[in-house]
Amino acid sequence: MSWTKALIIIIPILILAMVFMLYAREFNVILLGDEHAKHLGLDVRMFKRMTILLVSVLTAISVAFSGIIGFLGLIVPHTSRMLVGGDHRLLLPTSMVLGANVLLAADLFSRLAVRPNELPIGAVISLIGAPFFVYLMVRRGKEYGG
Repeated sequence: MSWTKALIIIIPILILAMVFMLYAREFNVILLGDEHAKHLGLDVRMFKRMTILLVSVLTAISVAFSGIIGFLGLIVPHTSRMLVGGDHRLLLPTSMVLGANVLLAADLFSRLAVRPNELPIGAVISLIGAPFFVYLMVRRGKEYGG
């Protein structure tokens, strides 16, 4: 990929990342529940619609350029929440940095594991993601008395 093509994806993603960071407080308020958020002055309905729209645009841009990479969007937020807790002021940037690093590590592994060939990066991410979710299910089951 050329730098021109990379800029086509980097610029909108950085803009959307900044927008999400500007709304970190509102994301924290939503964690309290819709009623509490409404009482604190947040237009919950409009905020949820805006969030769905922004996430859809971000997903469309990412998938259009990189293809579907299963589990990455599921592994990283859970891991980030385990590392820094639920405060979105920390959770959002941690998820962004961790997601980039996990993808970079998986890409590096997929290119070097069976040289001169390459493994599909989606398969590498799935090899990480599936056991991680089994671990989460077992852990959550124990937390809830299962």
